[in-house]
Amino acid sequence: MTTCDVVVVGGGAMGSAAAWCLARDGRSVALLERFDAGHKRGSSHGRSRIFRLAYPDPFYVELAQWALPLWRELEEDAGEALLTTTGGVDHGPAAGVHAVAHALAAQGARYELMDANAAAERYGRRLAVASLFLPAAASLRISLRKNFPSR
Repeated sequence: MTTCDVVVVGGGAMGSAAAWCLARDGRSVALLERFDAGHKRGSSHGRSRIFRLAYPDPFYVELAQWALPLWRELEEDAGEALLTTTGGVDHGPAAGVHAVAHALAAQGARYELMDANAAAERYGRRLAVASLFLPAAASLRISLRKNFPSR
């Protein structure tokens, strides 16, 4: 019988991240997942996602800022690029966009706030009442190892 320090139930994005961090800290970890690797039953399935700082709550902006260097560590451990910084645009009613801008400002995050006219001039089409460009936004490529069955 094998023993471990920690059992993590669920191998999705959060469970895998928890198991990886625990293992990096020298803990013996068992990661349990009900379905095959690469399944489509969870909220993390598919080959790509986004990484963003655009949240209306400064606490979530802070968490995302804290997570970014961890993604870079994971890339180093995996030996492959996972996060490609592309910049991102969030747009919508001014009140919602301004709430995000205030949260970003509270955490010292870089962003550019634009009204509808400035966004239309920059992007060639009218997006919404207000737009926000975030240079730190990124595309996250989820890599399924060759030994995982394709889905």
